[in-house]
Amino acid sequence: MPSYHLIEPLWHAHCREIFRARDRHEDIRTVPLPHIFQLFETACRENFWGSKVWVTFVGRSVGVTDKYGTAFEAVVGYSGQHQLKARTIQQAHTLWYHWIGHIADVHEEHPTLSTAEVLKVARLRLPLRDAVKDIVPILPELPGIEVVVDEDTDSTASTISFMAPLPPAQEPRAT
Repeated sequence: MPSYHLIEPLWHAHCREIFRARDRHEDIRTVPLPHIFQLFETACRENFWGSKVWVTFVGRSVGVTDKYGTAFEAVVGYSGQHQLKARTIQQAHTLWYHWIGHIADVHEEHPTLSTAEVLKVARLRLPLRDAVKDIVPILPELPGIEVVVDEDTDSTASTISFMAPLPPAQEPRAT
């Protein structure tokens, strides 16, 4: 999985677009996503394998990655940083979109705050690490599951099996 991160100045610019949409009473989901977040949105609908995924809400860069080094560099030494670990990209997606909603709500409640101040206040509304496991993803974590019913005419029992496609095989790493 690639890293879907924006550096802080670009993130703040995107937040200001969200604030303008909220000020105009528009649905914040209509704000065009930065290209990297468009790719993230696509990945959430196509990639169904689980892995540790870090969501950086406040840091030098913000976004989603499964690379520990990228996640670490985003927050190391950054005052007020906030990052959570999700079990799947879909759960990370849900955390991220709740975060966008929190940001917009805080801006609406405190329209005179700067972008950095809004993020600082919104950070207080993020779930704690222990609560992440209970978050239900907006998008399904598994592709559509096909139910196959095998009727055996010589028997009174039916066999039901649940078959889901396996995630794509990963290329072996060169050693």
